[in-house]
Amino acid sequence: MQVRNSLAIAILAGLLGFGLQAADSVRFAIGEWEPYTGQELEANGLAAEIVSAACAAAGIKAHFEFSPWKRAEASVEGGSSFATFPYQASRERAGKFGFSDPICKSSNGILFHKGNSRTAHFVYSRPEDLKGLKVGGLLGSDVINLPIKEAGGLLEEVQSVDQNITKLALDRIDLVIDDRPVLFQAVKKASGADPAKLGTFAFADKGFGATTEYRLMVSRKYPQAGPLLARFNAGLKKITTSGLYRKILKKYGL
Repeated sequence: MQVRNSLAIAILAGLLGFGLQAADSVRFAIGEWEPYTGQELEANGLAAEIVSAACAAAGIKAHFEFSPWKRAEASVEGGSSFATFPYQASRERAGKFGFSDPICKSSNGILFHKGNSRTAHFVYSRPEDLKGLKVGGLLGSDVINLPIKEAGGLLEEVQSVDQNITKLALDRIDLVIDDRPVLFQAVKKASGADPAKLGTFAFADKGFGATTEYRLMVSRKYPQAGPLLARFNAGLKKITTSGLYRKILKKYGL
């Protein structure tokens, strides 16, 4: 009986040790979405820097693995990665994933090209104003894409915001709706910061939808997912209280 008890204790200790070891280094699957995430960006971007700081405050070592967004999301859904970010919470996603407290906030801008006759007199006041217009969206961005479809917009989804800006400049689509800082950076990149080229693009005065809250989208299958999420939220609260969160935002002009 003593041998059996000792064996059970050893197995339990091994399992506990494995759990602690898994919690020390946590895998995040993310894609490229400047200025929030990017392999070539300082600290891997705004959202990644916040996540790293919150994890450090919680005693978690964040390990970022970059891949196309669809693959990253599948990795989280399957449980091989703890979370992906930055994502908006939605009814459609709530059945598959958990969500952290907000890591940052923004708003969705509506960008158009001044050379396009179809949007020469475009004014946005409500979703129905998108009816019949070709709107560029991103694959997998259902929180934005579904309302566009419901409003009667002719949604065309692509892999990257850069593709949408190229199509917009060629008048192949009429509008692009996405996070405003993301769109602004993409237009600057496409125009080479040339003021004349920048001036051919414009934002509608009113944004699309309410303020956006970006969060971790968390696996329900990853080991220790619940406790890890609680620790992350506690770490996020710590860096907010300490002033580090505000310091990070300030670096990105927010």
